[in-house]
Formats: sequence, structure tokens, C-alpha cells
Amino acid sequence: MPSQRWYQAFPDLTLFTTVKAYMVQAHNRAAVCWLDSLSLSDSELLKAAGILAKESAPVVVLSATPSESQAFSVLSTGVKGYCHAESVPEQFVEVAQAVASGGYWVPPELVQ
Repeated sequence: MPSQRWYQAFPDLTLFTTVKAYMVQAHNRAAVCWLDSLSLSDSELLKAAGILAKESAPVVVLSATPSESQAFSVLSTGVKGYCHAESVPEQFVEVAQAVASGGYWVPPELVQ
């Protein structure tokens, strides 16, 4: 279930429940693809992240329990951003701006 914070950051948010549904609906794709890792196993997350990173807009993985190892794993698939799923709406907007303009976004503690 999407967080209220997601809708505060992106009022016109379109949700897809599968990678296939996202890929089929090209006309509904946003400038950034947000991948919620909550309902995926680690292997499913890496597979989905890799497919989306190769075929779509820049991908940001949202994690309910962010970790350094998960961040580096998903970034190695081509993902452009990684953040906590319950970040404040302003941070979601900042992340979207960074990756949509060709950059990367990870929590500051991972950069160190």
C-alpha cells in the first residue's frame, strides 16, 4: 500500500503492481520509476531492479529497512537512487530531481 507521503510528494502518482504492468503501460511512465522493495525477496528485487534499470526511466528503490548491503546490491543493477520508503515528501522530490537529471541519490551515510 502506498504511503501517504508518496502522494504528498507526487499527487499524480500512478502505481503498477508488477514490472510487466509497468513495461506495458509506456504512456503512463513517469520521469522516475519508484520500486518499493517491501513485498519482494532479495532475488526478486535485484531481478526487477535490473529489468527496469535497463528498460525504463531512472529507477529509485524504496526500502522499509535500508541497509548498506542492499543499497550496493541494487545500485550494481543500474538503479540510480536508493532511499527509505518513509522519507519525508520533500526528500522524495529531491531524489526525483537528482535522478531525473542524470544523477544518483543515496542516503548521506552511504556516501561516506
